[in-house]
Amino acid sequence: MNLKFAMHRLLMYSPETVRKILDENISKEDVFELPQHKLWLMNIFTPGQLYNIEEIKRNGTEEDEKIFEKSGMKYVCIEDDDYPQRLRNISTPPYGVFYYGHLPPESFGVGVVGSRNTGAYGSVTAYNIGRDFALRGISVISGLARGVDVCSHRGALEAGGYSAGVLGCGADECYPRENIRVYKRLKETGGIISEFFPGTGALRSHFPMRNRIISALSDVLIVVEAREKSGSLITAAHALEQGREIYAVPGEINSRLAAGTNYLISQGAGVYTSADDLLDDLSVEYKFVPEMSENRKPCLAKSENMVYSVITLLPKSIDEIMTETGLEIKEVLGIVGFLASKGYIAEIGKNMYVRLGR
Repeated sequence: MNLKFAMHRLLMYSPETVRKILDENISKEDVFELPQHKLWLMNIFTPGQLYNIEEIKRNGTEEDEKIFEKSGMKYVCIEDDDYPQRLRNISTPPYGVFYYGHLPPESFGVGVVGSRNTGAYGSVTAYNIGRDFALRGISVISGLARGVDVCSHRGALEAGGYSAGVLGCGADECYPRENIRVYKRLKETGGIISEFFPGTGALRSHFPMRNRIISALSDVLIVVEAREKSGSLITAAHALEQGREIYAVPGEINSRLAAGTNYLISQGAGVYTSADDLLDDLSVEYKFVPEMSENRKPCLAKSENMVYSVITLLPKSIDEIMTETGLEIKEVLGIVGFLASKGYIAEIGKNMYVRLGR
């Protein structure tokens, strides 16, 4: 029996117990070898957990091991030296995490969260945040959800930086499926991280757990958009409990999507204005990678330049591009695909494009 997987199976939904085990210096061998009455006297395990220990001992971990090996992912547990230090220090650390790619570096990183149903303002802001920090060598951590999360990942990836997606399902499951392209890119150049076993589906109860890991892996959390009662505010609460800095993007006072962020600002959160302002405010050193200046615009054919010229920092739809250029849809789609492949523009939502300042 793989004792690490046995412990992970036992503690996957009980991170509070992980901290107790660490504080009492109890080994995985103790948990699965000591008799029940001795474990009970430790005053750490609930009756349900004691029952689960016996179940795991009877059933073993062979099925978990097979699924893990088939997935091709990596695993690190809290007993390993390469377990992220930021996770180790929180009050409810996961026993271990499964991941593709690479875990976030120990250098400074930002977490980005916000509404799934974001509009143009939130999409562009999240994309620019991801891009701007990546251009300064800063890791970008988010949850790969639709809306703000995926836009921040896209911005970081387009800038060539590191970004990690923390999932509320197994790391081998892309949820939501519409973000599969970003998911694949994160696997290749960044990281996909989950505390849930491979094959675990996305359940509503998983996302508050996922949120504490996003904030824990970050030094500062940026909330782009949030309603009064939202998962983003749960993440902010985790960040506060973990001693992380919190910044919020201000929004219109009449917008429901700004109610949560404006509330955070009223409660003392930093006002996010730019990557440089935040990094200067926190005295973080960084190395800036220059963007493309105006006198280094791409050399394009006439029709390509027509499309490029109408795409700005505000998102444009395919229909809008067709209207403004007078080109047919087939030609527009071909040119947009070409410009995106060259890194001149980026798709920040379904059929919505912005220019990249490179």
